[in-house]
Amino acid sequence: MRFTVFDENGDMLATNEYFSIGGGFVVNEATHVAHGQNVYFKDVKESSSMVAGDDERKNQDLVIAALPFTNAEDLLEVCRKQNMTVAQVVYENELQWRTPEEIKAQLFAIWNTMDFSIKNGCLSNEEYLPGRLSAKRRAPSLYKKLLRGLYNNNSVGYSSSSIASEPSKEESLTANTENSTSETGLSRVYLPRRTPKRLSLPALDYLSVYAIAVNEENAAGGRVVTAPTNGASGVIPAVLKYYLEFISDDPEKDVMEFLLTSAAIGMLYKRGASISAAEVGCQGEVGVACSMSAAGFAAVMGGTVEQVENAAEIGMEHNLGLTCDPIDGLVQIPCIERNALGAVKAVTAAQLALNGDGLHRVTLDQVIESMRQTGLDMQSKYKETSQGGLAVNVPVC
Repeated sequence: MRFTVFDENGDMLATNEYFSIGGGFVVNEATHVAHGQNVYFKDVKESSSMVAGDDERKNQDLVIAALPFTNAEDLLEVCRKQNMTVAQVVYENELQWRTPEEIKAQLFAIWNTMDFSIKNGCLSNEEYLPGRLSAKRRAPSLYKKLLRGLYNNNSVGYSSSSIASEPSKEESLTANTENSTSETGLSRVYLPRRTPKRLSLPALDYLSVYAIAVNEENAAGGRVVTAPTNGASGVIPAVLKYYLEFISDDPEKDVMEFLLTSAAIGMLYKRGASISAAEVGCQGEVGVACSMSAAGFAAVMGGTVEQVENAAEIGMEHNLGLTCDPIDGLVQIPCIERNALGAVKAVTAAQLALNGDGLHRVTLDQVIESMRQTGLDMQSKYKETSQGGLAVNVPVC
């Protein structure tokens, strides 16, 4: 987006171009050249035009984290040395900028927004998403099916009518005999054509519908949380919502621990690689969201810091190389389904890590570096835009 200021005579006074690079980060050419797309800094310059509030922001920018870390190895070392969880480290750092009450309020503002996104997506009365694809919303109908419960109207046992209608042993033998030889001479057993069945896996069903609901809200211009980006905004809410509804014993504590842990992992990817599909493909968005969610899920399940790091590593390891190829440039297909799969992968990654001792051959830092190198090697046509480099179009995949 280009901003240009003109005087009353139409002469240009100033102009600047700004680029959205994913995850809510906006840069201009100067900051992009100076810092690359790894924008993780605050910068407020003194000037005579400073307005009220700038002094406070400037003072905040001068505060240094109490327990700084730059990569996963640093984070694990801090956790071990301080005998803290990942969430506690992030919380301690946040205390340098905010009061405990402010931290809690802002964390729940994030979660409440996520929760409302799920609710709005599940209860939407709109049949189709906006855009040329005319993609049909699926979350409302999927959610209605889940509300029917796990049991349908079919009888579980035998009824007198079903027993009476079953073929006798002699009839079955006759049927098999009559169809025992095919035209090719091969023996075969007669089997009636099966009626379609519906597989019910509650965890997968709920994770999927929650993730789809949020991303359909995003596709429809609704309100979502960029965690880490708009196009990958369904993964973390889905995993956290599932945990709160089916596992949690202390929702208030779990929301804070899940989000703080996820945030730490997101910081590592932003610092060590990228969360921009324009730079590294969808591995930097859905892949990072999966990794963040896996770590958060492992943390609230009581995992050690080593298991949390392992969960994050597994979550990304199986998303490496994921390209960004939205059909018609819209964040709908395959983006919405990818969020559902990302949520399922996150829980699976956490379960694998929790069943281990936290020791593993490939570290999270190595996976982050692999993701960065993969993104650099990836051709621009497999990234968010065919322009390469900076994101220059509206959709965020």
